[in-house]
Amino acid sequence: MDLSQPHKYFLVVDAWVVATASQHSLDDRTLKAIDILCKILYVCHKIVLDHKKPDEDNIIDEYERQATCDFTRRWLITMQTRQDKIVFRSRAPVRFPILTDPDDEKYLQVAMNSPHKIVISQDSDLTSIADHAEVTGKGISIWGLEQAIIALGL
Repeated sequence: MDLSQPHKYFLVVDAWVVATASQHSLDDRTLKAIDILCKILYVCHKIVLDHKKPDEDNIIDEYERQATCDFTRRWLITMQTRQDKIVFRSRAPVRFPILTDPDDEKYLQVAMNSPHKIVISQDSDLTSIADHAEVTGKGISIWGLEQAIIALGL
């Protein structure tokens, strides 16, 4: 693997990461969430979002609710204005009954239709099912903050 050239990932990022980066404390978890958002913006990575539908709560809607500080609001505006940073995909028509929070299903459904099938989250509802056959059998990887920071590099 050539480490001089960063690998470009298409990533489904849980709004949990945006919410955590918005916290006013500068604890380790918040700094890692900020680091991930910066790596996505400033390296060649892209985020994958679902198509906006008026009758559904979409990923971008969650980002907008969770971006409560200057950094995350600027990150979101910059991502939206740079069309090369966002890829839209439909949600796969698949249910994940193992989820305890049905709001998290959209991340897995979008990941199924994204090139790398990666979800970044530290939300316990998602990380608790990361190794479940219903997720891994569909080729989906759920990366926690540590794994994402290592994989995103630089």
